[in-house]
Amino acid sequence: MYDFIKTWDLWHYFNHASSVLAGKPVQFEYPYFSLGFMLLPRLFTGDFSLYSFLFDIQSFIAIALSFFLLWRVVGRQALWFLLPVALLFPMAIELMDIYVVMLTAIALFFHTQKKIVSSMLFLALGVATKLYPVMILPLVAVKSSRPLIGGLLLGISVFMATLNKSGVTFHLERGVQPESIYGSFLYLTGMRQTEYAFNSIQFAQSSMPIVLSLCILAALGIWFFFVRRYKNVYDIWFFAVGMFILFSKVFSPQYLLWLAPFVPFVNIRRKILYGLAVFLTTWYLGFYDLAVVKLVSPYAWIPVLRNLLLIASLL
Repeated sequence: MYDFIKTWDLWHYFNHASSVLAGKPVQFEYPYFSLGFMLLPRLFTGDFSLYSFLFDIQSFIAIALSFFLLWRVVGRQALWFLLPVALLFPMAIELMDIYVVMLTAIALFFHTQKKIVSSMLFLALGVATKLYPVMILPLVAVKSSRPLIGGLLLGISVFMATLNKSGVTFHLERGVQPESIYGSFLYLTGMRQTEYAFNSIQFAQSSMPIVLSLCILAALGIWFFFVRRYKNVYDIWFFAVGMFILFSKVFSPQYLLWLAPFVPFVNIRRKILYGLAVFLTTWYLGFYDLAVVKLVSPYAWIPVLRNLLLIASLL
């Protein structure tokens, strides 16, 4: 699984960056702002092996900066940030997600320093790179003294995130991944046939839109009921991003990294449950073919248990 990442995703990053430099049109799944992170290593080399090395160095810098900023705020608690990074290390250094994690960590740092406009700016950059910080930016804007600036940044960033029409179409047409909470439900109802499409494993059958709608309504109900219990604002950030992950039809393993900047701020129960969810994810990647592709019991139960642990960490 990890070797596949390097030969697939990095190769695509390299090709996308090469196409941009050559003035050719690019069709890919990410918002356009993410091209900046793909382009930077490509500016220094046209060799894929060296590009891979430079991309890894760039990712190391993103991890180090995130950790440094979190350490300045919470001291040793920042070590909890390194737990998912270490367990999912090949994905952390070779996939785009770590750069949005970095932008979110910068936004969090500025928020702790009461520099709310700067915080909203980096959240907006995160939305324009990979959509999920859209769950946090409105929460910050509403509570700020400058909600109009937050609303403007939100509108611009969502526009930028959806400007890549091929990427929007790609995600709308994707099926339900077995690793998602919807996939767990479909597995429990007896669905077993999967297929490879849209760069991932998904269920070949209908995605059961009624079930998805009910899950989304349940998510909103949980949101409004439980958010009032949170006194720590970063608990709410953790919860909001966690809900985005759980109630998406796609749940790639590296998505767990999205929660990493908030883990130092949540209570020990949430830390442990989240850490166990990350551990189980790392575990089933060792037999991914059995757990996700072929859905062989008992291996296929591990992603289901992982999802239950993640749900428990949010409550």
